[in-house]
Amino acid sequence: MRFWHLDIDFNSDGSSPWDALWHDGDDSDFDALFGQMKLSAFWHPPHLRLERRIRQPDVYGFNLFFVVTNKVMKLFSDIKSDDIEFLPIRTSPARRLFIMHPLSRVDLDYNASCGVHMPRDNIVEVDKWVFPQRVLNTKLHVFQVYQAPGSAARDAGFPLDQVFVSEMIKQKFDSNQVRGIKFLPVSE
Repeated sequence: MRFWHLDIDFNSDGSSPWDALWHDGDDSDFDALFGQMKLSAFWHPPHLRLERRIRQPDVYGFNLFFVVTNKVMKLFSDIKSDDIEFLPIRTSPARRLFIMHPLSRVDLDYNASCGVHMPRDNIVEVDKWVFPQRVLNTKLHVFQVYQAPGSAARDAGFPLDQVFVSEMIKQKFDSNQVRGIKFLPVSE
């Protein structure tokens, strides 16, 4: 199975034509989203400020997360609820948007190549993404990657910030012309 890394579709100069979301509070307000526990039972939708720009996306980049429209959320309707949940947010001006909360995590394969780091250090750069064969043979369609075993980030429950999706999800996004996102290939 082939996997793709989700990224925001920036202009070639690194600027963004897409509407943006901002939180005026503390970034730690969103730390629970780094965990694997379902949050929907006690989630209190945070208020985000919407900044209008040239184009309106279907997928917004927000801090280290993705916020999606109802259209995008429906594209995930046949994915197991144990893999992902969508949590509502409030915006000004009002829009119906949801933070994408991936619940599944996998370890990198030993053949993956990470930037120079000592054992037990947090992974800050991955040069070559390789997933274990058992992951490639599953029906996993959206996930994040665990930090290095023994690292402070892993012990605190933080994954690497990238979100990965399967070929099936990419095809759904492409065929429905989802705006604001691009896919970077990471595995064969």
